[in-house]
Amino acid sequence: AEERTKIIELYTAYFNRAIDTAGVNYWADDMEAKGQSIDDIAVSFAASTEYTTIYDGKTNAEIVDAVYLNVLNRAGDTDGVAYWLAELDAGTMSVNNFVQAVVNAATETVDGVAVNADDAAVMNNKSAVSQHAYDNNVNTTDTSLAAITAEEASVTTATDAIDTAVQAA
Repeated sequence: AEERTKIIELYTAYFNRAIDTAGVNYWADDMEAKGQSIDDIAVSFAASTEYTTIYDGKTNAEIVDAVYLNVLNRAGDTDGVAYWLAELDAGTMSVNNFVQAVVNAATETVDGVAVNADDAAVMNNKSAVSQHAYDNNVNTTDTSLAAITAEEASVTTATDAIDTAVQAA
């Protein structure tokens, strides 16, 4: 279950969309069968056609901006953006490591309390929508997470839309 959560977080960070169940199962099976780590899966995401379609030709600054929006639904803070951009530009950090670092920072807790409650709420809410898609065996890639905020109402709106699509199928 922890692996699935990490995979869901990667879908959010890279693509800002709800998961497709078949995709999550594929990567989870790959992790188990081949002993791959979440780092290996992140590298594969960064090499995927979907990634290339979205990010090909973008500068490191544009990638940093996109990942902040995907994960946190906000622009990055000046110091954070400057740090990540310097790391990417110098080649000391890969895009896949950067993506995971932003997710980890968003979900970081100390003694069970989120370090940044607003960022954690956004990321957790995006994950909740993807988990709902997974639980309902959704296999489309068109459920955007761009409207998900720290507010529970945004989750309800998205999960209701998923339910409506499932019932119509």
